[in-house]
Amino acid sequence: MRKIVLISCVLALSCTPAAKITTTNLQDLAAFEPNSNIYALPQTRVLVTISAIRKSFTPGPYYQYAKRFLGIENVHSEPFESWEIEDVKLNTFSEPDPDCFFSVKQEGCDLIEQRLLKMTKDGLVVAPSSQVSYQLVDNESIRPVQESLFTDVTIKPYFYDPSKKKQKNLLADSAYSKIPSLKKQLEPKKIEEKANEAANFILKIRKRRFKLLAGQYEVFPEGIALKTSIEELNKLEAEYLSLFIGKMDIDTITRNAAILPASGEKLQRFTAFGFSGKSGFYASTEEQGNQIVVEIEDLNSNEILNQMGVNSSTKTYPNMLIYRIPDKALVKIVYGSYIILESEISVYQFGALVPMQIPARKRSF
Repeated sequence: MRKIVLISCVLALSCTPAAKITTTNLQDLAAFEPNSNIYALPQTRVLVTISAIRKSFTPGPYYQYAKRFLGIENVHSEPFESWEIEDVKLNTFSEPDPDCFFSVKQEGCDLIEQRLLKMTKDGLVVAPSSQVSYQLVDNESIRPVQESLFTDVTIKPYFYDPSKKKQKNLLADSAYSKIPSLKKQLEPKKIEEKANEAANFILKIRKRRFKLLAGQYEVFPEGIALKTSIEELNKLEAEYLSLFIGKMDIDTITRNAAILPASGEKLQRFTAFGFSGKSGFYASTEEQGNQIVVEIEDLNSNEILNQMGVNSSTKTYPNMLIYRIPDKALVKIVYGSYIILESEISVYQFGALVPMQIPARKRSF
């Protein structure tokens, strides 16, 4: 009899009651228990990035003389802007779903932290405090404010002495030629005269460049010296030409739009922003140009998991951890009547809630 009692005491000390796991959705605040592990299920946010090339044209100050002095026709006389979509990118990011925060209360089990850590590495759960890694900062190059886009490359003065021209027309023995000028008067040159001088200098640059390439100078530069000389002459000619044909300023503008698809909807449409070939990006509420629309269709490829998964309305799940397997979605980015991008992505909030059973084990001492 004494041996039976001793054996019963040893069995009682060697085993404890079965481990107990309770997972609770934090939407049910009444069922929340302190000192529990908290985790969140991820939701997918879609980031659309559109890059466009902006071309801004400024006419040159001598545009009306381009044909007359240089034979260049069809020169623009008015400033304008043109925009063109260059690149479209689609990215997805995971962030905590505020509707799927869970607390896990464990009694007699020491494996919950390990399970949650592995699920976090697999992307099935996320920490409630995790930050989204995308940035919604629009990239727009800032052009410096300038009084003029055109560099002053004139080598002759903009003013002349009109008395010198008058004296050329006087006879040498004229009495007026002997009268001294009381004060030297300077007058600005007319725009036509300045344009003529600029055109003549362009022709001189071309002539000197040809002589360099043809080796007609007594001292002929070679190698890097010749290359540098030609490059400098090309730059100088381009600056003078811009006085007639104008300048085109080209830069790239980038806009981002973050979209959060809602669960339970088959097809969703979001207006990211508007775009016009004349004025570029604008707010989606403005009525101009065409809107850039993002269509997200739930392909429902995990329908069988939805039927086999847990009930989303349930608040407490005994002896199990809840996670979510993402479902496939088809994304189309539409500009006007054109599909400019189409891709398949995984969306967590379209997926099914499934359980991970935790076996009821006993801890031995």
